[in-house]
Amino acid sequence: MQAALDGDFIDLTTELDIAIQAWHESTSNLEVYEYLGMTWDEYKQVVPKPKAIYDIVSLRKNPKIPSRHFYNCSLDQGKVIITRSDGEPMNLIDWNFTRQVLERKFS
Repeated sequence: MQAALDGDFIDLTTELDIAIQAWHESTSNLEVYEYLGMTWDEYKQVVPKPKAIYDIVSLRKNPKIPSRHFYNCSLDQGKVIITRSDGEPMNLIDWNFTRQVLERKFS
């Protein structure tokens, strides 16, 4: 993860695959996410969608900058529904940022 943060990689998804393969071939006692230098929440983001690594690196470099998506909020039978402008569900990183903004604004 540190090499990605330092800008040493261009194709982060390929480097992620290489790093995971290296973990499989290693004798490390670390969990894969620890080996990669990620939190569990970050790792859960990249498993189903490897390109999320770009958002994770971006957020780590600039923790006060949200992702490039806009969100739509609506009410449906008493539940708040939040969807991203690209139709994807809100990811944990975006939710954490949004929650922090709301907590600062309303506390």
